[in-house]
Amino acid sequence: MSGPSPPAPKSRGGARSERHLRASVDISRIRRGGGNSFQSNPVDTVACLSINEGQLEAGKNTSKIAPFWARGECSMPGTQIRLGLAWSTATAIVLAFSCGGQNNDGAGDGSSDTDVNIDLDGSAGSEANPVDPGTEFEVCSGVTEEPENTMAPADIVFLVDNSPSMRDEILWTRQNMNSFSQMITDNGIDHRIVVISCLLDGCEEHTNTVGICIDPPLGSGDCETSDTDLPDYLHVDVRMPSQKLLERAVDTYSEWQSMQRSYALTHFVAISDDSEEMSADDFREALAALDPPVNEFVFHGIFSSLSKDDACAISSSEACCTYAAPDGEGVQYRDLVEATGGVAADLCEQDFDPVFQQFAESVIAHSELNCEWSIPAPPAGEELDPDLVNVEFTSGDSSTDFGYVSSPDECGDLDHAWYYDDPRDPKQVLVCPKTCDYIRSAPLPRLAVTFGCETVEVTEML
Repeated sequence: MSGPSPPAPKSRGGARSERHLRASVDISRIRRGGGNSFQSNPVDTVACLSINEGQLEAGKNTSKIAPFWARGECSMPGTQIRLGLAWSTATAIVLAFSCGGQNNDGAGDGSSDTDVNIDLDGSAGSEANPVDPGTEFEVCSGVTEEPENTMAPADIVFLVDNSPSMRDEILWTRQNMNSFSQMITDNGIDHRIVVISCLLDGCEEHTNTVGICIDPPLGSGDCETSDTDLPDYLHVDVRMPSQKLLERAVDTYSEWQSMQRSYALTHFVAISDDSEEMSADDFREALAALDPPVNEFVFHGIFSSLSKDDACAISSSEACCTYAAPDGEGVQYRDLVEATGGVAADLCEQDFDPVFQQFAESVIAHSELNCEWSIPAPPAGEELDPDLVNVEFTSGDSSTDFGYVSSPDECGDLDHAWYYDDPRDPKQVLVCPKTCDYIRSAPLPRLAVTFGCETVEVTEML
């Protein structure tokens, strides 16, 4: 069979040129026409390769392994690999590769044997005819980089009661907010914080309300106009009256929705000495009805364990007899904490430093493996071609390929699919929601990104 001649390997001083080829070939990347199957009969086959010598000596082969396989000898000079195929119904076979080279000055061939594992897709056991001479195959050997795993980000929304009885609690919240944020940062978790509460005392013409302002580095420290410091901190300047914190959180969603990320876990932190009018069930239903919805969240709170009336009925020395509102037991907050696995702290104890540490520890504990990865830099001298990228997932000793979808809208229930953050100018690889669940349930998960081979779409794998 005829074909384009690859460059002949160079020799040193007329001596034979030896090549040591190591390879791992995925059968799904070896195609005959539009199919994915090899022939099942034993065949003595020669693969004619076009290999860049510099890449081979560097331990990398990013070129395509030659556009044809045939019985007998290659009709061109270059590296030849004789394949002794012993097909079976097993999930893997071993090929004995005998590599030889021809140089420009007619020096002798060199050879070395290398075992190469090939993973099958289950089709090898079917009856078929031997490979015809001249049948075209394409095997791509790309360069693989492993991006760094990170923890999933967290979006944290503080709901702070502005009642005049909350002055001390608001001061302590302000004093602890930066250490809370820093502890999460120190554990490698990207997070955003929203505070929904008055910025200034006397907001919305309620002269007795108490405002809250967050100092640098989390907030801007501008306590006159706005302490918002995007992209990590947003202050929604709205009055939060007693018993309406949950309602106001839902009503102001359009103002803080931009801080919510679909791949981040939301945390709510309510701080109040009073009870709440909206029930826990109504709050969950209202969040689920938002666009986009907030379906998964963890709820935390600093609230009264007893109402003032109930505490005083026990003893005037009860802490909640002093610090809780008359009907201030935080029943709805407690229900949400228990339902979502959050942290509940008793406002009546008036000890806030350890509470904010517990909040931070809970945010850290709830953070799972992030399901987005920054695309590693391509090999030196190469440019990223979005159409020549593939993703492989490894857990322990097992691995599987993920297929590409053009957008998250195509994910559906696919549990082995990925997409770009921006197909025109990709910076990240993200996986579909069901795929994310699959990854997080696997032990020792790792993702590998391979450059240089035509992207396999998920439709080709179904």
